[in-house]
Amino acid sequence: MTVYTSPFTPSSGDLGIDWGFQYRQDDGHDFAIEEQVDIAITHGPPKGVLDYSGQRLGCPDLFRAIARSRPRLHCFGHAHKSWGAKLVTWKDQLGEAPSHFDAIDNSSSVMIESLAGLTESRYDTPETLREKEVKLERYIKETCCKTSHCAEDANPIKYGQQTLFVNAAIKGTTDELPKQLPWLVDIELPMTSNS
Repeated sequence: MTVYTSPFTPSSGDLGIDWGFQYRQDDGHDFAIEEQVDIAITHGPPKGVLDYSGQRLGCPDLFRAIARSRPRLHCFGHAHKSWGAKLVTWKDQLGEAPSHFDAIDNSSSVMIESLAGLTESRYDTPETLREKEVKLERYIKETCCKTSHCAEDANPIKYGQQTLFVNAAIKGTTDELPKQLPWLVDIELPMTSNS
């Protein structure tokens, strides 16, 4: 198993570089994620994937690095209002500077779970609201949100063609969910040799 980690995240507008491991957005950052990485863990999200918290908080440099390396799993936090998981299917051909607009096959991608799927909205019917309540009660009873993407599951990860993105930000943003649920993710990883 190969894991890539990085604490770096772009600074937020007028805040400058007041927090640890931040860099100026204009300067960018080199996320040197090699091919064949199984799991990427970063502090912040890639731009355009589970990164919206009033504005896009994700990093375009990180998105490009993830799109090129295509790990099985990319786990991050930072964007608290975008807690959730999404199985992204990549387009076959990437441009020189891939972005969330042109590198993702949205018609083949699957939203696994999001805050919108758990919290009340003005568009809910009584039936959909009850479905959300039941689902949230189940997750709370299980103490986590579980998702499995192995060969026998409904949405197995197709290595090199898909990446499971998980925004695991724990701090909640609403009274309804002051603390967001942790994730339990099951994926298949390559076997190692006994040499």
